[in-house]
Amino acid sequence: KRIAHRGFALNRIRSQYSRMEEVKAYSEEISSNIPVSVLILTPRQKIKFANSHFCRKMQLDSSDIIGSTLKKVLTYPLYDSLKIGEGIREVRRTGLSSRGYRVSYGGNYYFHKLLPIESTSSGNPDIMLMLQDVTDMEELAKELRKSEERYRNLFRNSVEPVAMVDIGGKFVMVNDRVCTLFGYS
Repeated sequence: KRIAHRGFALNRIRSQYSRMEEVKAYSEEISSNIPVSVLILTPRQKIKFANSHFCRKMQLDSSDIIGSTLKKVLTYPLYDSLKIGEGIREVRRTGLSSRGYRVSYGGNYYFHKLLPIESTSSGNPDIMLMLQDVTDMEELAKELRKSEERYRNLFRNSVEPVAMVDIGGKFVMVNDRVCTLFGYS
C-alpha cells in the first residue's frame, strides 16, 4: 500500500514538473516571437536568457552572451544611460516592477522596464528586462507635431475667415479674421 502511495506521489510530481516544463517552453516561445528585446537576469545581473529579437538587434549569438554580465553585453555607455543598475536595485529592494524609462542614446530612443520574476534556483528573484527601440515612434511623433504646427499656422494666418465648429454648432477654433468679422478680440 505504501509503495502504491509513493508511486502515485511520484507520478503526481512528474506530472507537475512536465506541466512546468511546458509552461516554460511556451513562455520562451512567446518571448522569442515578440518585437521587444527580453532578457532574464540573475540577481547579479548575469544573463540567464535572451530572446532572438535581442540577439538580432545586438548582432550577437545567444550562446555567447548567456552567463555574461549585462554591462559587458550592452556596453557601458548604453547600460549607464538606461539606468539599469539603479532600476535593478530598486526592483530588488521593493520587489515591485520598475517604472518604464525612455532614454535617448546614439541617435536612438529606447524604452525599458524591469520586472521581478520568481527564481527556481535561489530565494532572490530573477529580473526580466524588456528593452524596446522606440526610435520609429519618436520620429513619427515629431512628424505629427510638425504637421499639426503647419496646420495651425495655415489656420491662423489665413486671409479668409476660418472657423471650426463641432457637431453641436459650438465654435471650437477660429482665426483672427473671424474675430474681426464678428467684432470680437
